[in-house]
Amino acid sequence: MGIFEKHKLMFSFQMTTMIMDGDETLNKMELDFFLKGNTSLDEVEPKPHKWLNENGWKDAVKLDSMGGVFDGLLQNIKSNEKAWKDWYDLEAPEMNTMPCGYDKKLDKFQTMLIVKIFRNDRCVNAIKNFIIDKMSDVYVKSPPIDYEKIYKQSTEKTPIIFILSPGADPQNEVQRLVESHGPGMGKFKFLALGQGMGDQAKEFIESGAIRGWWVMLQNCHLLTSWLGTLEATIEGLQKPDKGFRLWLTTNPIDPTAPIKFPLGILQRSLKVVTEPPDGLQANIKMAYSKLTEEILNECPKKEYKSLIYVLSFFHATIQERKKFGKIGWNVNYDFNDSDFRISLNLISLYLNKAIETNEEELPWSTLRYLIGEAMYGGRVTDDYDRRVLNTYLKEFMGDFIFDANQKFYFS
Repeated sequence: MGIFEKHKLMFSFQMTTMIMDGDETLNKMELDFFLKGNTSLDEVEPKPHKWLNENGWKDAVKLDSMGGVFDGLLQNIKSNEKAWKDWYDLEAPEMNTMPCGYDKKLDKFQTMLIVKIFRNDRCVNAIKNFIIDKMSDVYVKSPPIDYEKIYKQSTEKTPIIFILSPGADPQNEVQRLVESHGPGMGKFKFLALGQGMGDQAKEFIESGAIRGWWVMLQNCHLLTSWLGTLEATIEGLQKPDKGFRLWLTTNPIDPTAPIKFPLGILQRSLKVVTEPPDGLQANIKMAYSKLTEEILNECPKKEYKSLIYVLSFFHATIQERKKFGKIGWNVNYDFNDSDFRISLNLISLYLNKAIETNEEELPWSTLRYLIGEAMYGGRVTDDYDRRVLNTYLKEFMGDFIFDANQKFYFS
């Protein structure tokens, strides 16, 4: 939970190689080559084909010299230019059969070495294939944040720090926990930190530790000068009430900044990194992980659960567009869980109203307007971005999704 998305694959790769090393199945020479390539300063023979990369050819010379299954690799590349060029030109060569029977001779780790030579840009995918082969696909996927698990791991002496990314807001999930496991909303105190708020925050912590409150201090990165006092306050708590919980939220803080997050707090805390999931599937799973049975069944109309999926797919789609920079959105918007949750409440409200008034036709235009112009659209400042948003809604929301002749698949 405390690892950033960009570090997770590296961590999984290191863990996998360490397990192989413990099992004595790791070829350390091959691992060293994959990490470093050809570090020799000696001149190598000129590359035989123009399309080959200079560094890749230099690495190929090194790999051939390692012998074993790679013995004769250079000669093979020279003699079978068309086969290797065709493989090199593939969009995903690591997923396709290698030339000259090499896919039958090499395991997934050794395949990475060949991919490194020809298509260094596909190494990340080759690493994923290797980890899936040796471990399982669990180790290349990021599971949704499980707030129940976070609560079970927490204690009155262990603060929980949420390291936020744009669009993330754990407050609603914490509120659900305080209602189901905590002392109730009456004893949940939250405060957005800013200039002059330090004394009140300290008072909340000290009172909460005695009375068993849950205290949430938001935006700790905006008051870094006070974090030393926060550290001293936490360390000074003597036998806090068993029901006390301290929740902190912060943006990632630049490690080169003069004032940093105190190590004393970080070392004693449970750290949770909240980042948007990678991919449509993971995004939809994240949305569903926050839906309870009560929410899924709060409207008896048969179209309701299908619309939950449609809204989740829409939410995931507009989140994924952020990856493409200015091609995705002209302006970077922080669409978040609150937009999704309020839109879902609107759908539930209007479908329940349709049941009460015996209306068979759903109010599609109203729903599209409220979601596209008020909820998600309320954040949109660019006219072209608004047009894109509303185009998605027109494509996703309508009676056509239940058309028997053109079936819309919900799984």
